[in-house]
Amino acid sequence: MNVIELTQALVRIPSENPNGTEAEMAKFVSDWLAQLPGADVEVLDVLPGRPNVIGRLKGKSSGRPLALLAHMDTVPVGANWTERPFGGDIHDGKLFGRGSCDMKSGLAVAMMAFANACNRKEQPSQDIIIGATMDEEGTRMLGVNALVDWGVLGKDAFVIATEPSDLTISIAHKGLLWAELSVKGKAAHAGNPHFGADAIRCAAEFIHHFGAAIRALPHNHPALGKATATFSRISGGIKTNVVPDTASMEMDVRLPPPMTLQDVHNMISTSARASETAV
Repeated sequence: MNVIELTQALVRIPSENPNGTEAEMAKFVSDWLAQLPGADVEVLDVLPGRPNVIGRLKGKSSGRPLALLAHMDTVPVGANWTERPFGGDIHDGKLFGRGSCDMKSGLAVAMMAFANACNRKEQPSQDIIIGATMDEEGTRMLGVNALVDWGVLGKDAFVIATEPSDLTISIAHKGLLWAELSVKGKAAHAGNPHFGADAIRCAAEFIHHFGAAIRALPHNHPALGKATATFSRISGGIKTNVVPDTASMEMDVRLPPPMTLQDVHNMISTSARASETAV
């Protein structure tokens, strides 16, 4: 089986998140890795029926390990496919199917690289690890966090994540913060809006202030660029002629070095205070 055939086999196993689980994928990956000479393979549940697969090839020393990292889950299939979403079919030199890019092809590459190391006659100088993780497409990335919590990935690990990157080697990655924000106002009839407090307008003010704060940041990493904020969901209100007393938002903030999570929390607090006074 070559890497293209392996990718096809992986694409043909549904592993949508949140519409399914990675269990069938984990079984395929673990069975495939277990056939390799010298490979020690574990399947460990992060959540019931949703495991990580960990393969390890022991090295000569306990020095800095090399870890190949890839996730098994995909986003949901969605609609309007013109090809079979789990077909793994190839047309005009392109492989079609959910996850063929992100990231079952990357998982196949990691598996093949690990297999090549196992099939060499010479033992590697340090441990080589492959981690096939669950829930990368989820809200908490539970799979890779479990690898850290379990001590599989320590601070000294040299990690290669085989995510799609247009064949460009990336040596840095933005940090990520997802935030859910709730706004409480006061309902009133829209004919007399001054008796109420418009939660949606307050949310809009927050978006304005936070967006301005992000754009004003001086950070501009040479490889990663500037910080960004995306307000990906917003909802609120109950009726056209009622001042909305609630609103909720979800936002995605990407942080280049040297930004920290505390910096973002401070910006959220400052923008929230400014939004209250503007309504």
